[in-house]
Amino acid sequence: MDIRIVKGTKENLKIVKNLVHYYIYDMGVPMGWDCREDGVFDGCDEMSENWTSEKYDSYLVYNGKYPIGFALIKKHFNNVINFEVEEFFILRKYRRKNLGKNVSFELFEKYKGKWQVKVLQDNLPAQKFWKSIIQEYTHNKFQEKQIIHECPYSGTWHMIMYRFES
Repeated sequence: MDIRIVKGTKENLKIVKNLVHYYIYDMGVPMGWDCREDGVFDGCDEMSENWTSEKYDSYLVYNGKYPIGFALIKKHFNNVINFEVEEFFILRKYRRKNLGKNVSFELFEKYKGKWQVKVLQDNLPAQKFWKSIIQEYTHNKFQEKQIIHECPYSGTWHMIMYRFES
C-alpha cells in the first residue's frame, strides 16, 4: 500500500464531503441512526466551514491515488489543550491494517503538545480504537473521563474524553 497524508484544501473539500456519508453510516451502526428519507446518511454540517478554517488543520488520507479517509485536527490556544481530534475516518476496507494507528501516530508526532480525543459513549468500536491507540502511544499515560458535550448542530451527547501529551 502507498499510504500518504495530504493537507486539506478548498479543492479537496468535495472528496471529504463524499467520504462523510460513509463516516456517518459507520458511526450510525453502533449509534442506531437511520438515514434520511432520501436515503442519505448525512451529518458533520460544520465540515465545510472547518475544513479550511485557520482553527483547524485538515488532512486527506490516500492509498495511491484513492482517498481512503480524513482527519480534522482542531487547534486550541490555551493551557489545558493544544490539539483535538475533531473528526477521524478510515474506510472500512482499510481498517485492521494499522493504517488508523499509523496516521494517528504521525499526527501526534507532527503536533507536539496536549491532546484531547472525544468519542461518542455508545460508539463502542471507536472507543476501543482510540483507547487502544492512545494506550499504545502514551504507554498508558492518559486520562479518561465521561463528559456531556453540547454540539450546536446535533444536540447533547454523552462522550468519553481522552487526554494525553505527545
